[in-house]
Amino acid sequence: MVSENRKASDVATSILRELGVDEAEKQKAETSGLDPSIWDEDDASSTKESDEKPPAEPVKEQPDSLSPFRRQALRLGYLALTGLCGFLILLLAGGYLNLIDRSLFQQLLSNRFHQIEFEGDLRSRLIQNRLNREPLVVLEGGLRNLFNTEDTVSHVRLKALAFDEQNNLLESRTGFAGILLNDEELKRLSRSEIVRLFERKQGREIPNENLLWKQELPFQAVFFTSGKKINRTSVQIVSYHRNGEMVYVRTPDSES
Repeated sequence: MVSENRKASDVATSILRELGVDEAEKQKAETSGLDPSIWDEDDASSTKESDEKPPAEPVKEQPDSLSPFRRQALRLGYLALTGLCGFLILLLAGGYLNLIDRSLFQQLLSNRFHQIEFEGDLRSRLIQNRLNREPLVVLEGGLRNLFNTEDTVSHVRLKALAFDEQNNLLESRTGFAGILLNDEELKRLSRSEIVRLFERKQGREIPNENLLWKQELPFQAVFFTSGKKINRTSVQIVSYHRNGEMVYVRTPDSES
């Protein structure tokens, strides 16, 4: 009986071999419970689908929405901003810009760049000088130091101007504040002597040095050639020293 079973199995094996089916594959299929032909069909269909899938379209680059003019404008804006930052850094490094100086903010808020201002109106009078053909026109006024800091202000220099009725400039004189000549000196001193006195930067009667906050400083100017032709006068602050450094000024005039 056993021999008959073996013969039957041998016959079956030989038949399978003739059909080209490997016994190992048959055993594997029997173990998994699946037909190997199904795997072959699935692999073929998946491969076919992957081959038939259309290739992905390349990503198109977005066109630049900025026009050449706008790009150039932005580039110039960046350059200007960089230059401004560099300029401010240079000012800070050189000590020309003090961010904690309250007077700086006061000047910016009040649209002023300097804080030495004229006080009151200008006054003028005529003095007969023995050595001058025309009567001297003496201009007098005062100014005040409004720098609300501990900085020292000195050597305030002024420029006085005289105009006729047609607003033509007749004469201009430059001198330092704090110099006041009395009537006797104005009558007897020569023109060159008077001019030399007004060149004393430290002042004479009133010191033109180390002005304190809100301290007033009187000034005087003398015109030699205009006489009674003067219709209007004005005074400008030319320069002063702040903490020992020269500061040039361009401020509104004081007029009379």
